[in-house]
Amino acid sequence: MTKPNKTFLPGHEWGFVPKYLGAVQKHKQFTWESDCYSKNVAEIHGDFLDERVVHVTSTGRKNSTCKEFYLFATIDGTAEYRVEADEATKHWTAPILSWRIKGGKEWFDRVGIRVFKFYVDREEAIIDLVDTIKLFVPSDTKGPGEPLKDEKYVLDFLAAYSNISYERRPPEHYLVNIDPKTIKSGTAMGCMRPDGLASLEMWATGAHTSHWTMLMRDAQDELYVVESTAKGNYWPAPHIQKHRWADWVQLALKANMSVLMFPLDAEKQAKFDEQEAWKFINKSLGLPYGYHNFIFGWLDTPEGNNPFPVSSEVLEVLLGIIWGADTSFGIRLVGEALSFRLTGTWKTNLTVAEAANKAAEKGMTFGQLYSIPEQDSWVYSDGTSMVCDVFCCHIYKAGGLFGDLADKINCVEMHNRDFYSLKFFSLDQNARPEACKVADPDLDYCMVMGPWRVKTPQHNSVEPYAHMAERCAAHAPGWQNTPKGC
Repeated sequence: MTKPNKTFLPGHEWGFVPKYLGAVQKHKQFTWESDCYSKNVAEIHGDFLDERVVHVTSTGRKNSTCKEFYLFATIDGTAEYRVEADEATKHWTAPILSWRIKGGKEWFDRVGIRVFKFYVDREEAIIDLVDTIKLFVPSDTKGPGEPLKDEKYVLDFLAAYSNISYERRPPEHYLVNIDPKTIKSGTAMGCMRPDGLASLEMWATGAHTSHWTMLMRDAQDELYVVESTAKGNYWPAPHIQKHRWADWVQLALKANMSVLMFPLDAEKQAKFDEQEAWKFINKSLGLPYGYHNFIFGWLDTPEGNNPFPVSSEVLEVLLGIIWGADTSFGIRLVGEALSFRLTGTWKTNLTVAEAANKAAEKGMTFGQLYSIPEQDSWVYSDGTSMVCDVFCCHIYKAGGLFGDLADKINCVEMHNRDFYSLKFFSLDQNARPEACKVADPDLDYCMVMGPWRVKTPQHNSVEPYAHMAERCAAHAPGWQNTPKGC
């Protein structure tokens, strides 16, 4: 991670995300003060059917060497503009490049063109973008293992942005000798692989893990690892799947995963219905990874879960850009989920623009729309949608661990940190196998493998409650959920 040269973020990563200032509409100007000029007035020329152009008049120059960088955007069009204060009064225009999506005209008529100002100039925004891409490349493109320098790049980001840190474990403890015969069904395993997607998830949620799996014994007492995952450079197969313990261990070692183990406590273990859990697992095998609700597990409030500098206005435009670039991915990421929130079914096939418009008709902002809690009962076009921890939560639900609260808890609203905070586990420093005590003496759970010691603050701390994790706001770096009992 490069050295920071700004005050609003500790580094360059994600520094290219702009600040929302307001919107200019067809018959309504928008005025703002900036670092370069005391007054900027924007107005729209043209309409949706013609070229839409933002005209800005800037007056009251403050500094002749000042430079600013702007983004003008609709949900289906953008324009960037770099302003240099080389004139006392400056007239400038920004034509909107549009890709047209269904509902875009109505969105433009309702909202206008949004004005965003970058926190940095154009050159630094490009540097920030490149440094952000470095989080994902090569960690998400090479594998299955990662060079130490690439892992450290991601870990340095997490330390600076989220106050999440990891200690290097001695090589002789990368694989702890645990007798698999002692492992019981319902034991959860948390994983951490420092790659780009993991850094985004952990920065957004405060989780110290990026993946969860479940250990289960079948009728022949064979130990399996079951999980919901995606095929990637470090994992050979997609979808909800199962592997024999020994096979999974080899895959995880090759992927450089750091893995911890959370066994159920005695009460929950006795209550856990393995047969019902296996019924749920078997009917779920082969289902796709839960892309449909991937982001909705942490977006519980309009603004309280967006990692700075992201805002709901930025997110709305970003989703429009994604929709224009890859419509099928946009449908999978948010389209069907937003349709469910507005119409009770994915089959209405609303575009992101149509969803925003329909929400406005109902008196909701886009942030309020995506904050509507996801429901376990929703079945998408390709089946029930579950990411890793959601799948594990569903196994516990099927196994009876939520008791009378089962119908009042939506597993799809949980992310990694919510899952490992469940007060279900037996975490006793002294009761661990001797090999775990030697490898990681200060932990109250076993690190099964991996180069990094994973600590999970607030683990095993929350008794399940109705509508758990549905309305929780939390920001880096403190990650204190608000309000209490959300």
